[in-house]
Amino acid sequence: MKEASFNTFLQKIRRYRIPFNTVFELTSKCNLSCIHCYQKEGEGELTFKEITSILGQLKDAGCLKIIFTGGEPTLRKDFKDIYRDAHEKGFATTVYTNGTLLGREILRLLADSPPMAVECSLYGATAKTHDGITGKSGSFDTTLRNLRWMKEAGIHVVVKTVVMTMNVKELGLIRDLTTDLGVTFQPTFRIFTPADPQRSVSHLRVSSEDIQNSVLEKSYDPPLIDGEENREKEEFLCNAGRDSCCIGADGEVYPCTVLR
Repeated sequence: MKEASFNTFLQKIRRYRIPFNTVFELTSKCNLSCIHCYQKEGEGELTFKEITSILGQLKDAGCLKIIFTGGEPTLRKDFKDIYRDAHEKGFATTVYTNGTLLGREILRLLADSPPMAVECSLYGATAKTHDGITGKSGSFDTTLRNLRWMKEAGIHVVVKTVVMTMNVKELGLIRDLTTDLGVTFQPTFRIFTPADPQRSVSHLRVSSEDIQNSVLEKSYDPPLIDGEENREKEEFLCNAGRDSCCIGADGEVYPCTVLR
């Protein structure tokens, strides 16, 4: 029997609305105060029992990939238990983290039961820039230390950088730093509108001219959309709600993290 292509596989997933890829916000709390963050700390969180029940429902629904995020997911005292449960259920698990709270026990857990990836935020090539964006002194050094530890432990690490007016001049240096660390670099110029209407991030958005200069200077390579060269024309370009969704810290379900 001829094996179906991955594109055919995805088409079936979207046709039957299977939540193939689910972003799970374990908490809306965070230990940092990043100036560009779109999240707003909410009230109430799911219990461990509720989370494991939802993970079981997702497994039954055909979900294969889970992304644990927040806020900062490792702030939860039961994060290790939640991660173990997802791992035991067979999910391909990714953890989004700011990298500052990865203590010895969590790092050992990730090394012993490796995730598909740990995607970690890094906003500058210097402590002055990074800590200025996170609002937390020492966050740069702690994040770098944990990035090196995870790399040495054989964990697949992706460094994610939101490029903004405060760090665009360091973009090439951040790329060089990630190259030295031996980790994947994934920058983005997308800055989402905050959930809190009292906050504005318009002053942080990089101008089109500076984006073009970054591309010309090779400090930023525009990512290719998955399968773009073979993509069939479809009515919808976004797959939120078709093969992916987001579960908020309070249990509410959304098409994606920014479509509340």
